[in-house]
Amino acid sequence: MMKNSMDIKKAMIDYRAKNGLSMGKAAQKAGIALQTWMYVERGLQEPSRLTAAKIEAVVVKGEDE
Repeated sequence: MMKNSMDIKKAMIDYRAKNGLSMGKAAQKAGIALQTWMYVERGLQEPSRLTAAKIEAVVVKGEDE
């Protein structure tokens, strides 16, 4: 698990840039709402443990790439 929200935010941005994905496509791959992805990536919302796990499964572990 990532250490803090800045780690997950950076990983989300890097993942989208590396894979040429919109926020909507990245959110879809993670199985979360677009609005949730946007809020977390922009630092407006802290993700719940479940949401963080879903994001990490895609951006860190590379599932669904």
